[in-house]
Amino acid sequence: YSATGGESLTFVLTPGNNDMDVVIEVYAVGDLTSPVARIDEGFSGEAETLTYTFSTAGTYVVTISEYFGTAGPYTLVVSE
Repeated sequence: YSATGGESLTFVLTPGNNDMDVVIEVYAVGDLTSPVARIDEGFSGEAETLTYTFSTAGTYVVTISEYFGTAGPYTLVVSE
C-alpha cells in the first residue's frame, strides 16, 4: 500500500469459522521483520480491528495470518 504521512486506515479482519484466530500486521517496505503495527487481541472466531496512522509517506505491506497456522476463509474490510 502506498500511504501518505498522517493517513489513517482501519482494517477489520473477520474469520470465516470459529476455529480461526486471525492476526493483522503492517510492515514498512525495507523492514519486513518488525511490524509497525500488529493486532492479535481476539480469540478464535473473533474479528480483529486495527486502526493505524501512517507516520511517514511510503510503501507498506499488510499481512493477515492465522495464529495456529490453520487455513480457512476470512473477510477483510479496509476503510479510511
